[in-house]
Amino acid sequence: MRKALFATAAAVAMAFGTAQAQQGDAAIGVSAGYPGLGVHATVKDVSPAFDLRLNFGYAYAGDFSIGADVLYGIDLGGSDLDADTYIGGGVGSTFGGDNNGFNAKVVVGAETDLDALNLAQASVFFEAGPTYVFDGSTVGADARIGINYTFPQ
Repeated sequence: MRKALFATAAAVAMAFGTAQAQQGDAAIGVSAGYPGLGVHATVKDVSPAFDLRLNFGYAYAGDFSIGADVLYGIDLGGSDLDADTYIGGGVGSTFGGDNNGFNAKVVVGAETDLDALNLAQASVFFEAGPTYVFDGSTVGADARIGINYTFPQ
């Protein structure tokens, strides 16, 4: 059952990204970190400076997750950092394991393209932040590194 659910979530993420590919403002990606592995589809510039990301994941504790994040680009004017920085937040739900429930998170991250490797559509990112599970008082952390593929315009 878990494998079928994860395969379905991955297919939905891929289909969502493919449907948006004609507009050139979407990306799909994979990530790993704590608390698990994930695939996601992102629609860029849903409104000025805001991106919407849909997540499907598997936590190492045996839970599946689904969620949505809103990301906001931050200009670090004058910085020598060759990366796009962002802050965001999201909500989600875990199911299928011992930790079923709803959660919220805040993330801060940076993403840089891989042009130097002749991978114009690819980028890598790192993000981290606190999480809160609405089971009474569980506070945790979320940290991941991943790769994105942005569809050409």
